[in-house]
Amino acid sequence: MVSADQCIGGLLLLVLGIYFLALYGTVMRGGGLHTASVFLAAFSLAYLVSLAAYMPGAANHSRRSVYVVLSCVLGIQAALLAHCAVKRDWPGRAIHGAAAGLALALFVFGMSADGLVQANNGARAAYAVIWCIALAWTTLCSQWMMDAVCAVILGAYLLPLGVDCFAHTAYIAHVGVFFLGNNRAILGVVGYSPTKAAFGLQAAAVILAMAGGAARYWWMRRRLKQTIQGDDDENHCVAMR
Repeated sequence: MVSADQCIGGLLLLVLGIYFLALYGTVMRGGGLHTASVFLAAFSLAYLVSLAAYMPGAANHSRRSVYVVLSCVLGIQAALLAHCAVKRDWPGRAIHGAAAGLALALFVFGMSADGLVQANNGARAAYAVIWCIALAWTTLCSQWMMDAVCAVILGAYLLPLGVDCFAHTAYIAHVGVFFLGNNRAILGVVGYSPTKAAFGLQAAAVILAMAGGAARYWWMRRRLKQTIQGDDDENHCVAMR
């Protein structure tokens, strides 16, 4: 049975995953992509802080649902503030890269319950921070190309998490183990033990990343050819005059 908070969280993860993975045109403009990353970061932070402050019981679906809804509201407010108040795009780009770096780190942690997920807290945090800084820095330096790469990473990671909210393979629990510890639930799931179904979702994430990367490369190559052809046609018209 899917609870209300799992349904809301699952739909949110699915929508964000599809947005990051499939909406190619937004990448070139960047604004919408970075705003979505700010929303994701603010929503996740608000939800995890709420769980850390007071963990509702497994049967307390109403409080868990309130946590998800309030986190969504705070995420929307943060995204609107970032979209309207920030004149430059580098803060959103940095958050976008850092979110992708954290997604990569969590994906690696999800490969093992005894080793990577339940490792020393300091080493675990340092590993995640290194990934966040590395991808944030490269995104700031290479601009739209790394925007596209980070969007594929985020989309491929979020989609299986959204599916797990309805499939109940407990794959999403590795996120709770990393941030909250082994005895705290995230979206009603406590503890993480990688099963065949969980590894299946991880494999699906890899396949989605490869397919999304190939599609993004094809789309960018097509846009580049159209731009070059348009410039050639314009130059030809000028020469004819």
